[in-house]
Amino acid sequence: MVALSEGAGRNAADPDTRLAAVAFIEADRTLRETQDGDEAGSAFLALIDKGSIGPKAAMAGTPYA
Repeated sequence: MVALSEGAGRNAADPDTRLAAVAFIEADRTLRETQDGDEAGSAFLALIDKGSIGPKAAMAGTPYA
């Protein structure tokens, strides 16, 4: 995760960086298992979506939404 964040010029403790790193790791695992770049890309985007939808839903109806 540190190498990924440094490569992007971001702090490894940044929540967005951590989410992207986890999604990248999942996409890499999917690519190695399936050899399908489209499926790996979908795995990456699915985790990014889940990582952003959950907090938005949790904050709905609050001043933080």
